[in-house]
Amino acid sequence: MSYPAAWLAFAAIGWGIWFAVSRHAAPRGLVLAVLAFPGAYLAASHAQTGFITGALLVGGVLLLGRRPWLAGALFGALVIKPHLALMVPLWLLAGRQWRALAGGALSAALLCLASLAAFGWQTWAAWPQAFAVSRELMAQGSAAEFWLRMCTPYAALRLFAGPGGALAGQAVLTLLCAVLTMLAWRRTRDAQATGAIMLAATALGSPYLFSYDLPFLIQPVMWIAGQALAGSWRAWEKPAIIVLWLSPLATRALALPLGINLMPLAAAGLVALVWMRLPNASGKLSLASELD
Repeated sequence: MSYPAAWLAFAAIGWGIWFAVSRHAAPRGLVLAVLAFPGAYLAASHAQTGFITGALLVGGVLLLGRRPWLAGALFGALVIKPHLALMVPLWLLAGRQWRALAGGALSAALLCLASLAAFGWQTWAAWPQAFAVSRELMAQGSAAEFWLRMCTPYAALRLFAGPGGALAGQAVLTLLCAVLTMLAWRRTRDAQATGAIMLAATALGSPYLFSYDLPFLIQPVMWIAGQALAGSWRAWEKPAIIVLWLSPLATRALALPLGINLMPLAAAGLVALVWMRLPNASGKLSLASELD
């Protein structure tokens, strides 16, 4: 294929996979909100892997209660981008999801062995050389546009606190996200509910994340909407959900004009909204059974 044709094909296939999985996270009547999710547009426009990693994360959450081995296998496939699975092992450990953990370990190991068999040991030996590109990017000054394209607290804090202060601030937030992810199981045993806090915490707790990685946020956004529809909306939840639904694209669009990417604030708000809903989590909207 030509480059433009390959771009379009990759984006269309990835979007199809992501939507086929993510529509099951939506309560009745909100599938169109998944279809139009702004975070999906970013993944398509960058021709990045956000659709694939998003489908793996959302699919793993949806399947955990019914098919833990398969859910773990999906999580294990995130060995291609392990920083997106930062909270997954902690979430599974805290929930005592041993079969999912085993499935994830097996999946990751098999993928690594498959790559070794297909491409040989030379690719593994050469892999550390790719770190040089990341080092060069990370060495740029805090005013560089690269940091505005990242949507992490670390990138935002570099503007004010420098590399050391930003690293310390991110470490505190990452630890807090890890604690909330693990404590969620004490508030409810609903895998989709605790999965929502895990995915929301991933957006805040991962130090290396770009806006095109965020299609997985459709699950916590839809989970909050589903809980509200099953019970009642708080006075401020509807506008908050609209803002959070728009936030992946809106914060990316405003980053250059404002000189800062505000996605960490949206991620923190999403974590807070999910956390407040956890004690009364209803399993009525769990759609994982539809994937059987």
